[in-house]
Amino acid sequence: MNLGASASREGVPYPVWMESLLMLFLLDCIVEAGIRLPRSISATVTMVGGVVLGQAIIQANIVSNLLVIVAATTALTNFIVVDYQMGLVQRILKYFFLAGASLLGILGIVFAFSIMVICLSRIKSFGISYLSPLGPDARARSGSLGLLGHSHHFSLTNWLNFGKKE
Repeated sequence: MNLGASASREGVPYPVWMESLLMLFLLDCIVEAGIRLPRSISATVTMVGGVVLGQAIIQANIVSNLLVIVAATTALTNFIVVDYQMGLVQRILKYFFLAGASLLGILGIVFAFSIMVICLSRIKSFGISYLSPLGPDARARSGSLGLLGHSHHFSLTNWLNFGKKE
């Protein structure tokens, strides 16, 4: 498999991170075009645009075959998220992770993930941490549905006594 991957990279003048950036940007452009076109032709335009651009880019040796497969898989996973706004967040985060991977490899991905978790844990929604079971200001509510009683900071004692009457 490694020989096949290295053989597909033969003749490509750009480093992998630049190829990935180019492919992700082109796929995002195709997705945006599909969103902004009328529904009757958007699927056709995005499908034909993706096939034609993918074939032309491979024949011109701008990107490798393997990267086109990875980028196509990434494009398909963008459609797992149904909400458009959440999809935008995912599309922005993939560039952040690409930058981390380009600079430090797998350690860069771990570093980017750590930064993302830290940022998410510092967000508060209605006074409660966004990642409430995991965040620094985690709160547990007494009562079975979390609607009864008062809220208090998470501790092992409160967790062990959860649901018991005081």
